Amino acid sequence: MIVGGDSLFRAKYMSLFQIIIILASLGFVARALVRCYKKQISLWLFLLWTALWVGVVLIAVYPVIINRLADLVGIGRGVDLIIYLALGVVAYILFKQQVRLGKQEKDLAKMVQTKAVDDAFESVARERASDNKI
Repeated sequence: MIVGGDSLFRAKYMSLFQIIIILASLGFVARALVRCYKKQISLWLFLLWTALWVGVVLIAVYPVIINRLADLVGIGRGVDLIIYLALGVVAYILFKQQVRLGKQEKDLAKMVQTKAVDDAFESVARERASDNKI
């Protein structure tokens, strides 16, 4: 199979790593497609996921792309750029999850308080009903 190389136009044989990346990416996109079809994820999330894996394939097949981007932003190596971007994305996801967890904790506390008050009123109502029967 002849694809990519050091420049975007020079051809070379694909490495085992590139083939594995392409196959894995296809598998991830196929799994996302099935989940989208079953309405487990939104079309927007499917398209975002697909764009991510297309980007991964492009970088694996044409590694010069990430090196040029790294040079453009003033980072020495393409791998460093990938690591910095990945750390930023992970930090954002953790922040978003923490905010979501805090909201769920508040919602749960409010539900428990409401249930406790409702149970207390029911208990008082039962006691009054049993007192009136005597």
